[in-house]
Amino acid sequence: MPRSLDLSFNNITDIQAGFFEPLASILKILNLSHNQLRLVTASGLGNLRRLVHLDLSHNRIETLEETALEMNRDLQRLNLADNLLTRIERQSFRNLRHLVTLDLSRNDLDSLPESLFEATQLEILHVADNKLLEIPVRALNPVQSSLRQLDLAGNLISMVSESQLGQIQQLVRLDLARNNIQSLDSRALCCSPALVHLSLAHNPIQVVLVLFIKLSNIH
Repeated sequence: MPRSLDLSFNNITDIQAGFFEPLASILKILNLSHNQLRLVTASGLGNLRRLVHLDLSHNRIETLEETALEMNRDLQRLNLADNLLTRIERQSFRNLRHLVTLDLSRNDLDSLPESLFEATQLEILHVADNKLLEIPVRALNPVQSSLRQLDLAGNLISMVSESQLGQIQQLVRLDLARNNIQSLDSRALCCSPALVHLSLAHNPIQVVLVLFIKLSNIH
């Protein structure tokens, strides 16, 4: 029986309850990208207890049920990019203690709930090309000691301050390109000693020279 299953580039609109039951104890990688899924439920995916990598990108997903992934406790990488999500329920990832990579790029999210990541060990987060009006500080607080890469490019963020990023001290890569950043606190990145890559391209920023004094690693 396969441990990896690729069903990408089909015309799948729904996952029937129990469809993956024969693979429940062995399947580790599932690719359902480039299909026509609109809804993700626990009855469709919940029995895949050994799943490590799940790709649901490039579908038409509007709803991720709050309990959809609660039984996928081994999940490490989740891709929900290029869908139609307008919100994610705050307990959606409550049992994903091994989740390290999450891609929510190119959806219609204008915010992330406060407790969304509190159970995870998130290291890489992509939320590019959504509708965020600000850096989701409260959502990021639970992963401030583990987060290494943060991609918020292509949103509607207008300000960056010390209070928003000051606690994420292990951040290595930060992408804030293609936002509407006009105000940049001179101490915004003062507590990011590990930062190596920073993109502020395509923003209406007036240069703040003192911003980079303490960022000796950046290039």
